[in-house]
Amino acid sequence: MTEGFKIAGLILAAGFSKRYGSKNKLLKEVDGTSMICRVSQLAERAFLSPRLVVTGYQMEIIEKELLGENIKTIFNKSYSQGMGTSIACGIKLLRSQMIDAVVVLLGDMPNIDPHSIVCLCNAFNPALNHDICVPVRNDKQGNPVLFGRNYFNALLALRGDQGGKEIIRANQDSVVKVNVFDHGIHIDVDREIDVAN
Repeated sequence: MTEGFKIAGLILAAGFSKRYGSKNKLLKEVDGTSMICRVSQLAERAFLSPRLVVTGYQMEIIEKELLGENIKTIFNKSYSQGMGTSIACGIKLLRSQMIDAVVVLLGDMPNIDPHSIVCLCNAFNPALNHDICVPVRNDKQGNPVLFGRNYFNALLALRGDQGGKEIIRANQDSVVKVNVFDHGIHIDVDREIDVAN
């Protein structure tokens, strides 16, 4: 972990998961652990602190599932309007804390290697204008992405289904591409068949 910087973990777990079917995909077990708990544990193993889960759809079920985890939750009342509102909801709470950056993790990406997250944190260096750290495997960008505090206002302004891609695109001078040997940065679970990949 990068010494001298306090880096939070923000996990997005508010979506409807419409393509998955009638069940909430975040409760699906991956290697014996529900997907949302697995992502929570990834954040902890990568030493992200504080750690925050943004809930929305089926909030009560997700919060109950997370009871045994060392993590806080916050409800996004605008979750039906898209992912951007969940990012903004989480950043609104986190920005009041003394943190230097945030790693935005998706609740449906349980196959990420915690070491990849650590590599993102190690690449963060605002003194060198390394404020946005993106994992790359085989020249393809993936998730999660680290955003320095300089971009909290831009994240707060997100609306609808807009994520951080436009912020990355508009600030290429601040982007550090971090090469990792981790296929998990490209695997999100949209359908039941994806869990087996």
